[in-house]
Amino acid sequence: MVDLVGPAFESIRPGDGFPDRITPEGHSRVDLSYRKLEQVHICLGSKGLSISDPRRYAFSLLNTILGGNMSSRLFQEIREKRGLAYAVYSYITAHVDTGMFGVYLGVAPKRARETTELVLDEIRKLKNEKVDSSELKGAIEYTKGSLLLSSESTDNQMVRTAQNEIHFGRNIPLKEVLEKIESVTQDEILELAKQILRSNQMVLTLLGPVSEKKAFEDILYQYV
Repeated sequence: MVDLVGPAFESIRPGDGFPDRITPEGHSRVDLSYRKLEQVHICLGSKGLSISDPRRYAFSLLNTILGGNMSSRLFQEIREKRGLAYAVYSYITAHVDTGMFGVYLGVAPKRARETTELVLDEIRKLKNEKVDSSELKGAIEYTKGSLLLSSESTDNQMVRTAQNEIHFGRNIPLKEVLEKIESVTQDEILELAKQILRSNQMVLTLLGPVSEKKAFEDILYQYV
């Protein structure tokens, strides 16, 4: 393959490369954007992990447990049990030197404060209590199943191969990834939650008919 395509690229000269990147620092703040909407769109975020961080497997499971699927804590507590939101989920984004963790939900304006407090309560539990062994097992099986299903796509296989080559310099077999996921412990998730979900790193953004910034600052800054 290289012999076939190599000659086509030999005439391209290398550039000057990319400038040195400064990893952004996290901080805590509340940002309100008033809009005349039916719902308040809430996004709570914090600094995450880089794409090559060895703790990324535990981070993926932490995300699944908190809000990554329909069995997650946020989905069950906020949508199924209380009916406060139709859309509620957590997500992670990873880059070369940093990452992001976030929670999104849309709620009725009069329930925005209550729901924000509930989200922070669930995050607080992750920091203070070990996840149940059965809950961890369910997250592991869900993650493994998602990976195996996605591997049936040729596009996903190609993207995964390219990412491994770029970030790790080698192809990481799917079997190795599955073994790493299976090896994550309750203690690792608890320790990671304490490191990542810190009050001085949490940012709260609301879009919709809300204007009580001080009230939401009190909610966020009292979070432990």
